[in-house]
Amino acid sequence: MNELVSVVTPVYNRKDLIPRAVRSVARQTFQHYEHIVVDDGSTDGSEGVVARCRNERMRYYRRPHLGRSAARNFGIQKANGTFISFLDSDDEYLPEALERLLRGFIKDSDPNVGLAYGGAVNGEGKAVSLVGHQSGHLFPSLLRRNFILPSACMVRASVLSICGLFNENLEIVKTGIFSSG
Repeated sequence: MNELVSVVTPVYNRKDLIPRAVRSVARQTFQHYEHIVVDDGSTDGSEGVVARCRNERMRYYRRPHLGRSAARNFGIQKANGTFISFLDSDDEYLPEALERLLRGFIKDSDPNVGLAYGGAVNGEGKAVSLVGHQSGHLFPSLLRRNFILPSACMVRASVLSICGLFNENLEIVKTGIFSSG
């Protein structure tokens, strides 16, 4: 597994939470990644906090506040990876997150696999599942209910160039299980 993974983290006024997210990327068992942090116009000092957490694999960009989807899209456009993974600034990865997600693409060597996703852990450290894992053509199921959390998925970069980026006009709905980051 030598593929480069780009981790995109949008941040907006999360100076107290962003260090945890950054540390969780740095401690991954899979180490062939770049971490792109896009500051969406924070006014709380997040920029200084990120500067203190910086490492050699991180690139930091500051932009005017345009919303999380715009920040994610900017990060995607700066990404060099074959695969792109998303980590919101109020979330964190378990140490094997990138390795496990990447394994979803590698195990079958199927170039048609466009997305891999996993579970999530809530603030109390307990595993949470929105629905059981599914494979194959997921679009019909996703129309009924979105069960893929951005911070628990990885997408093949070439898929984004075909399907397009995040719609910057849509708002994020809180599910009650997770708070939007």
